[in-house]
Amino acid sequence: TLPHLRKLVGNLVRILKNLVLSGYEPEHDVGGICDPFLQVNILRLLRVLAAKDPEAADQMSDILAQVATNTETAKNAGN
Repeated sequence: TLPHLRKLVGNLVRILKNLVLSGYEPEHDVGGICDPFLQVNILRLLRVLAAKDPEAADQMSDILAQVATNTETAKNAGN
């Protein structure tokens, strides 16, 4: 990955945190989750940017734990 893109990790983490912790917004809500498609795309981008970068992994650890905590295992795409 390009080094200048790695600088965006902090901003992406902040955006993801805002999405995960934000309140209900009907125009972006899908099944009680605020803009899940954007969340998934940000997570995929973070995966690429943080590969072999311990500093980026440290920045992401808190929000990844929050995402995992908020994940409801009883629900799936069909429910």
